Amino acid sequence: MPTRSLDSLTLLGFKSHRALDEFSLTQRNVLIGAHASGKTNLLDFFRLLRALARDGLRDFVARSGGGEGLLFRGPRQPGAIEATLMFGDNSFRVRLQPTASDELMVKDIALLWMPDQEWRVFPRGRAEAGISAWADHRLPDAPERLSRDGQVHAAIAGWSVHHFADTAPMRRAVDPADHHELAEDGGNLAAVLADLRRTHPAAYQQILAALQQLVPDLDDLHLEPAGPDNLLHLQWRQTGDPHLFQPAQLADGALRFLALATVLLQPEPPATLVLDEPDLGLHPLALRRLAGLLHAASARAQLIIATQSPELVRSFDPEDIILVQRRHGASELQRMTAPALAEWRKQHDPGELIAEAAAP
Repeated sequence: MPTRSLDSLTLLGFKSHRALDEFSLTQRNVLIGAHASGKTNLLDFFRLLRALARDGLRDFVARSGGGEGLLFRGPRQPGAIEATLMFGDNSFRVRLQPTASDELMVKDIALLWMPDQEWRVFPRGRAEAGISAWADHRLPDAPERLSRDGQVHAAIAGWSVHHFADTAPMRRAVDPADHHELAEDGGNLAAVLADLRRTHPAAYQQILAALQQLVPDLDDLHLEPAGPDNLLHLQWRQTGDPHLFQPAQLADGALRFLALATVLLQPEPPATLVLDEPDLGLHPLALRRLAGLLHAASARAQLIIATQSPELVRSFDPEDIILVQRRHGASELQRMTAPALAEWRKQHDPGELIAEAAAP
């Protein structure tokens, strides 16, 4: 079960999320709500988990401005962060505590594996969880299968979180060897595409075809190392034109769409894909193409998306939509309930939920 998606999440004391209790997550989870409602805060938790699984929690906390900023209400209400993730009948728990030096300390991590009835607790009391040591742990009597802790590491460390707001990183030269996974900001996009063209040509052609739907004159990408440092640039050619175009000559929206297509059409996606505002800066035609890619990808990976786009929201079923709202100083999540769904469909356009969630 190394690629099992997340079935439910309990989250206590993280940023604006005071108490999220066993919130169910399905194959498609579309977060909408007003600015500062807590959508990005929830996605930041998935960033924290990914860092935790790779023994990068201390760096993550430092980049986030310190441990106090990650606590619910920060220094005004001293507390701790606790999270429980359920994968089917099995669960992983982590508890974090603030330190006097404005860091976070891992108090303990724990596993609950059915049919066990008790948590298997691993005390820590340090800045890192040590989960990276579980990587590729296998059963002694069945080496083809991951152990329980190996499955947890594979699931969490493999989650992919992306936000393509700034296209400048995608336009920079990149080391061709930096191709193992697409960076959160897409900064190694050229290297990932070059590797896909070499190792998975069918997937590369799908990505290229998706881009050509938006840029029909684009013939192909030019992904060859050049210069004294042998670095890759995201260059491209136009149909019938021998001129080599530079990354700066590809529009921001086209670059963002290319990065999104690369994430959603990758041949071996992670169990869960987390996308922060994938609609940002996209033309309406690109949004429609993106909606199709998202739905196709959801057959292979769990999606957790934060968006402000009514058009993108309309492409999903109402039960895929999660409203995030601030009430009494804390973020609350609400998924459309089955009993009210039929009546609600008669009276509402799914895109209107964004306006409703933004209302005071």
